[in-house]
Amino acid sequence: MDLRHYNAIGTLREALSQHANEAYDSLSKREKQICEAMFKALTEKGSENQGIRRPTKLGTIAAIAGVSEEEVIRIVEKFREPGRTLLMPPYGVQLNSDTVIDISHESLMRIWIRLKTWLDEESKSADMYLKLAEAAERYQLGRAGLWKMPDLQLALNWQEENKPTIVWGQRYNIAFERTMVFLETSTRAYQTEQRNKEFLEKRAIKRARVMALILAAAALISLFFLVYSYINLLESEKQTALAIEAQAEADRNAERANEQAAEALRQTALAQEAQKATQVALEDAEAARKQADENAAEATRQAEVARLAQLRAESAQKQADENAAEATRQAEVARLAQADAVKAQENAERLRFQAIAQSMAIKSTHQRDEQTQGLVAMQAFKFYEEYRADDKPLNSDIYGGYLRSYANALWETP
Repeated sequence: MDLRHYNAIGTLREALSQHANEAYDSLSKREKQICEAMFKALTEKGSENQGIRRPTKLGTIAAIAGVSEEEVIRIVEKFREPGRTLLMPPYGVQLNSDTVIDISHESLMRIWIRLKTWLDEESKSADMYLKLAEAAERYQLGRAGLWKMPDLQLALNWQEENKPTIVWGQRYNIAFERTMVFLETSTRAYQTEQRNKEFLEKRAIKRARVMALILAAAALISLFFLVYSYINLLESEKQTALAIEAQAEADRNAERANEQAAEALRQTALAQEAQKATQVALEDAEAARKQADENAAEATRQAEVARLAQLRAESAQKQADENAAEATRQAEVARLAQADAVKAQENAERLRFQAIAQSMAIKSTHQRDEQTQGLVAMQAFKFYEEYRADDKPLNSDIYGGYLRSYANALWETP
C-alpha cells in the first residue's frame, strides 16, 4: 500500500467520513431517524461555535428520541462494532440504561459532513426552544404577550419538524411544560382571533349579499316602472291618434255644415225669385222658406256640433301631451334608478372581490412553503389593489401579507 492508495480512499479525512456513512447507510429508515436524534444528543456547539462532545446516558438518549433502549443499543452497536470504533464504550462492553455513550473523538464532528449538518440543525433547534422558553417566562411574569405571526408560525414549524420531548427540552431549559403550554396558548389565541376575523368577514359578505339583493329588487322595480311608462307612452300615442281622427271628423262636419248653409242660401234665393215671379207659388215659396229656415237651423246645429267636436279634440290633444310628458318623466326616473342599481351592483361586486383578496392574504399565512406563501400574498395584494375603492382605508391583512412576501423575497435574494 503506497500514497496512491491513500489518496484513492480520499485521505484520512474522507476515509473517516466514508466509514461513518457506511454505518449510517446500513440502517433502516426508522433507525436512521434514531441515529440522527442520538448524535444530536451527543454533540453541541461550544462558545466558539465549534462542536464539542456531550456524553449522555443510553436511557436519556432513548427518552430524547422517544424510542426504546433496545433500538438505541442496536444503533450504537453499528457504530462501535470491530473495525468501526466511532462510539464509546468500545465493543464488548455491556450496554444498559446507565451506560454513558460518547463520540470516540471530536475530529468526527469536523470530518463527518452529515454530523456537522445535524449539529447545525440541533443548534438552531435549541436556539428556537430557548427563545420560546424565554418568551414563556416573560409572559408568565406579565412582561410580554403571546406570540403572533410570523414568530408563532416559525415556532409551530419547529415543533412539527423536531417533535421535542421533555427530556430533550430540559437539557436546555428546565421549564419545558411551561414553554409548550405557552406555545399551545399562543396557537389557540391566534386560532380564536382568526375565527373571529373569518366570522366578521362572513358577516360583511352576507351584508353585501343582502344589499345586492335589495339593489336587484330595486332594479326590478325600476324596470317595472320603465315598462309601465312605456305602456303609458303607447296609450298617449293612441289617444293622440284618436284626437287627430276626431279633429278630422270635426273638419268634415264643418265642411258639410258649410255646404248645407250654402244650400240654404240657394234655396232662399229660389224662394225669393218664386215669390217675385208668381203669387200663385206663394204657398210653395213659404214652404220652401220654412224648409230653408230649418236647413239653416240644422246647419247652425251642425256647426255647433263641429265646434264641440273640435273642443273635445283639443282637450284630447292636451291630455295626450300631458300623458307624453308624464311618460317621459317616468322613463327618466326609471333610467336614473337603473343607473343607481348598476352602480350599487358594481360596488357590491367590488366588495366581494376585496373580501376574496383578504381571504387569500389570510390563507397565505397558513402556507408552510414561504415561496407559496409569498406568491399567494402578492396575488392577494394585486387583486385587492385592482378592486379597492379610492376612499377605502388600507387593509392590515392584505398589506401584512404583501410585506411578508416582500421580506421573504429580500431574504432569499443573495
